[in-house]
Amino acid sequence: MNLLAGVLIFVACVYSGLGIDNYYKSKVTALKEFLSFINFTLSEISFLKTNILELIKKYDRLYPSKLSKALVTIENPVAVEAEEVNIYSLNEREKSLILCFIRDITRLNTAGHKAYIEDYKHKVNKITSEVQKQRDTKGNLAKKLAPLLGLGIMIVIM
Repeated sequence: MNLLAGVLIFVACVYSGLGIDNYYKSKVTALKEFLSFINFTLSEISFLKTNILELIKKYDRLYPSKLSKALVTIENPVAVEAEEVNIYSLNEREKSLILCFIRDITRLNTAGHKAYIEDYKHKVNKITSEVQKQRDTKGNLAKKLAPLLGLGIMIVIM
């Protein structure tokens, strides 16, 4: 009976370590998708003068992802709140960063778009590198230490 409990605890620890690592991986992926969306926005607004809702729909058609599916649900970009957008791996700060970008793009004139988008790319790159560092430390650490923790508990139980 103790062996079964120990094995179950070991498996739960391994699974939780992989879950923590996956959380950080999906966070980095979502932020990289947002960078791709920013680049797409720059080219579309610069050349075609597309409005933001059409731009989001076009991005979702061309590059379907979790981020694009969440952005398509936005009906009013000016009044949307961070709680309304469902990207499970991003926290409120990161969601509000995305929504502020969309809100500000709708308010700016064409001349201000390029400078604003370039500035925003630097912000998102900085946040992405911070999250990548967290993934490299916390995610990999959890993935490596969780099995050891499970093994330790399994040894203590037996």
